[in-house]
Amino acid sequence: MINISYNAKDQIMSCVFTGHLGADHSAEIIDAINIKTKEVKNADNPPDALKIIFDLGKVEFIASSFIRICISTFKDVGKGNFSIINTKPIIKKTFAIAGLSDDMNIK
Repeated sequence: MINISYNAKDQIMSCVFTGHLGADHSAEIIDAINIKTKEVKNADNPPDALKIIFDLGKVEFIASSFIRICISTFKDVGKGNFSIINTKPIIKKTFAIAGLSDDMNIK
């Protein structure tokens, strides 16, 4: 479902997702992201240095609950520090319909 890793040198947190990202796993996903984000931010790092990358290369479906997770994470780290990569066309279209593709740096 989610694998989180952190590169302290570059201050990049990578979240690799797999499968269907529906409402049934949303609480578990946001909790894992929040725990790791707080851990990194409390480690004497500049507050605006953390970059978060969501890798959706192995994701086939996203629900609105996952879009809320993306919005929450984006707001937490700010524009320029959040990106979504390896996005399949249908998922990219979902973000575009929601009006989020420009601000969130979706590739």
